[in-house]
Amino acid sequence: MWLLLAACTPDPTTPDPTPEDFDPLAFHEAPGAWNVGYRESEVTWEDPLLAEPRTLRLAVWYPTDDTTGDRVVYTGLFPDEEVLGGAAVVDGPLPLVLFSHGSQGFAENSSFLMRHLASHGWLVAAPDHTGNTTFDPDDRTTEIYWERPSDLAQVLDAVRAEWTVGDDVGAIGHSFGGFTMHAVGGAPFAMDSLLPGCLDGTDQSSFCSTMDEAQADRLSGDFTLPEIKALVAMAPGDFRLFEAAGIGAIGVPELLLTGGLDPSTTSDGDLVWDALPEGRAGLHLPTMGHQGFTDFSGTLGDPEGSIDPESGWRIVRTVVSAWLDWQVRGDDRGAGLVGGELEVSPLAEPR
Repeated sequence: MWLLLAACTPDPTTPDPTPEDFDPLAFHEAPGAWNVGYRESEVTWEDPLLAEPRTLRLAVWYPTDDTTGDRVVYTGLFPDEEVLGGAAVVDGPLPLVLFSHGSQGFAENSSFLMRHLASHGWLVAAPDHTGNTTFDPDDRTTEIYWERPSDLAQVLDAVRAEWTVGDDVGAIGHSFGGFTMHAVGGAPFAMDSLLPGCLDGTDQSSFCSTMDEAQADRLSGDFTLPEIKALVAMAPGDFRLFEAAGIGAIGVPELLLTGGLDPSTTSDGDLVWDALPEGRAGLHLPTMGHQGFTDFSGTLGDPEGSIDPESGWRIVRTVVSAWLDWQVRGDDRGAGLVGGELEVSPLAEPR
């Protein structure tokens, strides 16, 4: 755990003045000036299409001046000795990041990245997408495709009501969470192409599994969260649900991260890249597998020849930190790390 001197604590809402010897790579790859606090809460919301209220477990990481706190064990299974449970949050308003986990994931499954951003002054809020977590059956139904972006809208409102956050808001998603990023970024579903196959039974996918008129009406709506200034999509899937026209309608800058040893989303990542509008940026890691963007890199059957977890995590932390500071907080000192002018690692290729 890194310790800090309270007298030197910077303001998390304002980028530091740039010294002549400022090194963007060293700054963004290293932990920031704060220790990291962690708390859990719940968000409950209702909808006419839901049989009962939907409750989400919410994980929140944030910058703290405290040096001690309660021990944290994510989901009761995964201890994190680098965060301080129940610590006091620094004065705000704080910039905010929303995180959406992948299918069968959970709120903290990319904590390596959430901790890093919190140490750099961000408040990070990540819900469990109820019904689509590690602890649920793998049986997606049509509802989850509109519930996920709706979850983030509800979390955003709840965080703003409980925490002191400002207008600087970004969002990150992995895998199915990358799909969620595209929905909240303004990509409409390609319902004209999708609905006929759902209705005549030729499309047997989970998207069509419980499709009816009410579900189709909901999926034809707009899930854009206009508060979000920039997106990060890590190994996103489900390109076909939006098609090129939908991805091209995304209204905020997106950073796309893909892995070359990730057969489940590599082709989708290429299609997303080609369809993204102006303002896109991308980084490809040829030896990254699908779980390389999570805490389970190296433990869930990574393909032979995969990047070692620490190297992969360092690259992801560095480029995501630089991107969010640039696109959300207006601090462009690390822009070269995203655009390729400055090398993050020989193991990463700018698109």
